[in-house]
Amino acid sequence: YSDCATFFCRNLNHTLVAPALFDVYGFVESYPRRWAFDTGYNTEVLHHGFVFEVEEQVVDKDSRSSDTKRLVVKWLTGEPSNLEINWFHANFKRLKGMAADVAERANLLDNPIERDMVLDYYEALAHDIELAYHWAREGHALEHENR
Repeated sequence: YSDCATFFCRNLNHTLVAPALFDVYGFVESYPRRWAFDTGYNTEVLHHGFVFEVEEQVVDKDSRSSDTKRLVVKWLTGEPSNLEINWFHANFKRLKGMAADVAERANLLDNPIERDMVLDYYEALAHDIELAYHWAREGHALEHENR
């Protein structure tokens, strides 16, 4: 969805982001996943906020087993400033600190599908903000096996 390149999707590349897809369609998109946040530190007038995308790249093609992939962050509205890097760090810590509370509240939902959707979104958000923070600070990708 966020990778749409048709005529109908033009000018939506900073608007068609994970929270909007979750809000409208009720699911978390697999990679590539795009996020937009108002960090409060943008010096330029960006009405979509700070936008980045997390995508998978194949690093080792092996015909006998699954491909090894790494996650890569692409800064769609420019490299983050030090203040924005600090924003990512603070919000990653905040999200990590509320994991038990999110799980507890999600388990109160009557519908198990809704519970799973909420937990999927929370996990994607926390993971991708952590990844963005590490990528901005250290410029590295996390490797994981294709699932």
